[in-house]
Amino acid sequence: MHHFTAETQHKVYKPSESLDDSDSETIPSDSSKDKLNESLWSRDISPIRSKLKTTWHLTKERTERYYVKKPRQAVHAVIEEIAPENTESLWEALLSSKACEFRQDTTDHADVILIEAVTECYNNAGHWSTRQQVLSTLVDKINFKMPKKWIPNLTRYRFDIARHHQLLHSRGAVVPIKQYTRMYVAPGQLSHFVNFITSTHIIQDLPFGEKKLKLSSNEELTIPNAIRSVIPAQIISQYEELC
Repeated sequence: MHHFTAETQHKVYKPSESLDDSDSETIPSDSSKDKLNESLWSRDISPIRSKLKTTWHLTKERTERYYVKKPRQAVHAVIEEIAPENTESLWEALLSSKACEFRQDTTDHADVILIEAVTECYNNAGHWSTRQQVLSTLVDKINFKMPKKWIPNLTRYRFDIARHHQLLHSRGAVVPIKQYTRMYVAPGQLSHFVNFITSTHIIQDLPFGEKKLKLSSNEELTIPNAIRSVIPAQIISQYEELC
């Protein structure tokens, strides 16, 4: 149950309640809101000095708090004026009536439908690469705060990665898959090649010095120092002729 709490302010207007110019614009002194401001001022409520000019989901948190506060104060003032002895009952009746339902703009409604569709695609995707493609379709059109409301488990990192994907591969493009190719060599062929490159006419052992060769099993093999007597290009050509 929603309860209406009376708010009585005994403070005069202070300039500190002004908002960032990026989110609001000053209302001209001859606007139709002058009478509303006069009524608010008579009840010791600071007047409405600006109106919202950005969409709600792009509004800063401080500005949101201001524009939630002012309508609440205005509604409180109206209810107190109309039914000073029945403010609670009138408030409950107002909330339960369809009068509180605002007609949604067609464009905004279409945006909501689109976001819902994208969210459904994102949640139904079975792999992160697919979700990244879905998210990349709109990351450059909105800020992180909006999809976060629809996708609670979305992180800033994944949002930024999707934005990077959109810049690098274009919107909704398939994530490139790196292919690693391995060539199978029969043990006999491998042994034949090793015997060839370690033969005396390819390398020669030095009478001094040694090296330690560490295998993938962490086993170390001690081998003598050796030098090649043939350049790599000739080794390849000789082996091809041998085969």
